[in-house]
Amino acid sequence: MARLFDEIVGVLTPGVGEHMARVSVEMHLAKSGLDRDSLGPHHLHDLVRAIQPGLAVFVGKTDASELADRVLGLLSAARNGG
Repeated sequence: MARLFDEIVGVLTPGVGEHMARVSVEMHLAKSGLDRDSLGPHHLHDLVRAIQPGLAVFVGKTDASELADRVLGLLSAARNGG
């Protein structure tokens, strides 16, 4: 779901910038054997677990946790059709 990929990047961009957000998510998807099109809401928990430590390096643990929560918030939007 390329749309979900773009939504995740949009959530992360204010914290780490668009380029870093895109590269980080793409790298972790590739490590999991996924890509933008195969990414689904059911992958979000694993993706967040993978990217959160790297986010913490750039924005600190508190902000990384907040960004992770926002990404996980996309689950609710996906369940509600949004």
